[in-house]
Amino acid sequence: MADTTAQSAGAAKGGAGAKPGTRSAASQAAQVRSDMMRALYGGTETMRLKGDAFLPQYEKESKKRYDTRLNSTFAVNKLREAVDAASAKPFKSLVGITNNTDPDLDFWIKNIDLAGNNLHLFAHQMFNDAMLVGQGHILVDHPTTANFANLGDQLAAGVRPFFKFIRDESLLAAYDQMVAGEIQTVHARVADQRTVLADDFTEQVINQIFVMEVEPGATQGIVQLYEQAASSGGDSWDFMGETPLTLSRVPLVTLRAGEREAGEALDRGEAPAHFSLLEAGVRLTQAEVDGVRWAYDNSSFLVDGIEHAHHGFRGVNGSKGTVQGFARTGRKLSIGDKHSPEINEGVYVAGALALQMGYNKGPSSWGVACIVQYPDGNRSIITLQRGRWRADKPRISIRPTRVA
Repeated sequence: MADTTAQSAGAAKGGAGAKPGTRSAASQAAQVRSDMMRALYGGTETMRLKGDAFLPQYEKESKKRYDTRLNSTFAVNKLREAVDAASAKPFKSLVGITNNTDPDLDFWIKNIDLAGNNLHLFAHQMFNDAMLVGQGHILVDHPTTANFANLGDQLAAGVRPFFKFIRDESLLAAYDQMVAGEIQTVHARVADQRTVLADDFTEQVINQIFVMEVEPGATQGIVQLYEQAASSGGDSWDFMGETPLTLSRVPLVTLRAGEREAGEALDRGEAPAHFSLLEAGVRLTQAEVDGVRWAYDNSSFLVDGIEHAHHGFRGVNGSKGTVQGFARTGRKLSIGDKHSPEINEGVYVAGALALQMGYNKGPSSWGVACIVQYPDGNRSIITLQRGRWRADKPRISIRPTRVA
């Protein structure tokens, strides 16, 4: 999301009229995508809250009838299923640091964010969120040390750096520059909140914005804090003060869950040339996968005249994909999506690899089945039972003949 073409804004300034809550152009574009993806990921409840953004109201439909229809409409959350499954794959083994000789670091990763999350949980949560909206950010933060007389007092109190996960919508702006042949973040604005408990036990939410900036080539920068009551809103912010940033760059790192070009195209409101959620997840954990060619949505991938690039959810002329509809096209296809293995004319349908999704209760035609295509173009559907595609081979034992 960082704007790599922007010039440095100069030393950050506080004072009347400052508008630190202004989003950069890249952040505004990313926010549109994030709002939509989070609503879809939340499922029925969050989509209903969006009202006609997902369920348009008919021209002559009364509000009462529309509300009734809205509250009786449900969403099958395929997006959450896909994102959670893909983001879990790199974390089958515990994330850690190998060949480490620093005992402090071993201790730190057990509570990497000072919120009780170890490195594995922190990384999994961030990766899951980045897979959903396309990117996520880590800010390396440090507790304030103003109340400590020296470094020894800080060490005795356990003051140390920690990771802070910054959701995409909380990063209001980030600007990169080429410094000494390296891309560095020189300015960032991050939104946060804190809660104040009043004497009558009511809560007051305070919006916060942290402004971090380092002049290119400088050895340190500044961190500024702005606040406003959440109930007031608007562009009016109170400048609370600033502290030195004793680093030569803003300690912000961005994880892009996919190719950089795809993320930048999405930020511009354009469709990336090719993007696969599964491919992005695999490539983040393993740069090259030998013998694998990727098929992309809304494209064509033919193997011996058989189409493999359609998952099966897109039908003809914008309709929902059905096996009967595909069969009528006369095209040979191998698809998934339906979870029930089937052969109809030239259309072969694979099954599911997991039969318990939570929403599929009662009788079911689902099956664990894969499509196999042979070198001569013929296909078979292989059905698995209890993880096996064939029965155990019988074991025949011949007892030796006793010789009298």
